[in-house]
Amino acid sequence: MTVLISMTCFIAGIAVGSQINKQALRSHQLHGGQAVPSPITIRAISAVTFALVGFQTGWSMRLIPLLLLAGALLAVSIIDWCQQRIPSVIVKPAFAASVASLLLLSAVGEPGSLTLALLGSLAFSGLLGVIHLLNPSAMGMGDVRLSALLGLFVGWLSSDWLDTGWRLGFVLLLASTIGLVGIAVSAGRTRGSPASRSLLAMRHVRVPFGPALSLATGVVILGSF
Repeated sequence: MTVLISMTCFIAGIAVGSQINKQALRSHQLHGGQAVPSPITIRAISAVTFALVGFQTGWSMRLIPLLLLAGALLAVSIIDWCQQRIPSVIVKPAFAASVASLLLLSAVGEPGSLTLALLGSLAFSGLLGVIHLLNPSAMGMGDVRLSALLGLFVGWLSSDWLDTGWRLGFVLLLASTIGLVGIAVSAGRTRGSPASRSLLAMRHVRVPFGPALSLATGVVILGSF
């Protein structure tokens, strides 16, 4: 049964990847930035991600909002990686659809706490919002809006408010680590940057935080099953 679910999600991921590719290309035409990955690459990443979500969760009603989240995070990550911007046109509808789906699951008796979901959303977006106010260049407003969506799901899958806080803290720590690794790699590839000046080069490297946040949240969510 698990294999069948994974294969079904794999096929669905290919279809979603095609739509993500179109959205990324449309955004690139409007805002420029780095070249969008090839359609095959995007479809492959989407298909594998969807299959992994299906394999980890198995068949349940919770699979639907988690696939919705996966699709939104893939689209956001690709666009943010290429353009260093997180489009509200993706995040806001995804947040609204997620809230609606979690309300529906709660109504039919599926596990998960709406109270903790809202707490996680407010706490995570509030924390990143403070960081944005203190240092706007380090944390964009798009990251703050995205964190509201991420905190919603992290809280929904938590057992209590303390568990929610621990999970959100781990997401931020893991995302920061991923981001620092990305900065170090990018600085190392900068032409004309000698090793002795690597730290100085890192100060001038900008790496989008959205993909790191998305990946870290995915690790925490899939680790809940």
